[in-house]
Amino acid sequence: MYGNAGNYRTAVRTTLFPGLTEQRYDALITALLQLRAPKLSQRLDPALLSTLLSRVLPPLGHRRSPTWPRASSVSTGNGNGC
Repeated sequence: MYGNAGNYRTAVRTTLFPGLTEQRYDALITALLQLRAPKLSQRLDPALLSTLLSRVLPPLGHRRSPTWPRASSVSTGNGNGC
């Protein structure tokens, strides 16, 4: 139906992850395989995890979400246990 593995992979990427570039899709698959490895917590490399997540996750913009309060406006110790 797809002719070859490359065409199938492209069909999966565009169907399940529309807008995701081939490079980000490859990084996502690599990250998923790494994170699903058995006994991950015993051999977790923070540098590798950071690299994997940096490749997969989109960069954060400089815009602040309008629903998130500024850190300076959040009070602490309001007496109700929060």
